[in-house]
Amino acid sequence: MYFIQQQIAELEKIDYPLNREPDFDAFWAKARAQVAAHDPAAVMTEINDYTLNHVRMYDTVIHGLDGTPVAAWVILPAEASKNNPVPAMIQFHGGNGSRGEHPLGWLGVVLAGFAVVLPEFRNQAGITQSVTPLNRCCGTSFASLNLDGPPENHYFYHAFTDQMVVVKFTMGLPEIEASRVAVVGSSQGGGTSMIMAAQNRDIAFCMPAVPSYCAWERRVFIQSACAGDIAKYIERFPERCKDVFRMLSYFDAMNHADQIRCPVLCSCGLKDTATPPDCVYAGYNKITAPKEMNVYPFGGHASESLVNIIHALKKYLG
Repeated sequence: MYFIQQQIAELEKIDYPLNREPDFDAFWAKARAQVAAHDPAAVMTEINDYTLNHVRMYDTVIHGLDGTPVAAWVILPAEASKNNPVPAMIQFHGGNGSRGEHPLGWLGVVLAGFAVVLPEFRNQAGITQSVTPLNRCCGTSFASLNLDGPPENHYFYHAFTDQMVVVKFTMGLPEIEASRVAVVGSSQGGGTSMIMAAQNRDIAFCMPAVPSYCAWERRVFIQSACAGDIAKYIERFPERCKDVFRMLSYFDAMNHADQIRCPVLCSCGLKDTATPPDCVYAGYNKITAPKEMNVYPFGGHASESLVNIIHALKKYLG
């Protein structure tokens, strides 16, 4: 495996410079303060349509900072209670995904003893829309929404603060042990997991698979996945190039990575063209917390298996 080992060795050497703006820390400190002061006004409606033992399921709405109702599934082991709180996994879906029509795919995790929270991202393939007007500046990708404004009104600001509120809501549930919450996801969900772990030091474990949103400048330059529409926008408005990359720097998981303090188990497919390996490693290499990388030499843009996720949760959350 000489060639593959050499390729991995080169990836491990990647050290793209951070491009954080001078107000990066203040920007996110303000967002954290707003989330801390915000009432999610969550509504949980128990689902009784499934005759399943050992689990309780809730159709849930959690309100973002701008009042947008964010849909989520919350699934609890039957034994979870105020007097017997359980560890939890928040699973962020991939780009243009949703929480799923039926909350059954993660039952293996619940039966292993973990609560599962499955939130949506606004304006993707689920039922969650947006109270804040979102202008599609170019193409069809959500990444181009409000691309022509300030960072605090870009799509990613609203999307990521929504998920920060979800993390707060999850840790506040009496049936969940707040000190044993993991963030998990692939692609969009992987990059989001990294940013959530950086912005909430109480998160106990982060498991990003093929994480997106790392090294935005590189992603836009090669026009991979959702970054392609951003490239088209810059091609149309070249005078806005610097402004666009400045905005994206606030939402680059690479710029957040060194602020992660919990253990991280990442994964990378060397054949991935959506979140290319060099971009994944650009973020991963900045992590100073305990970390591991699962490398799949012939893997593409794929999630970790359910078995691997359960094993990791057992290892890191107990």
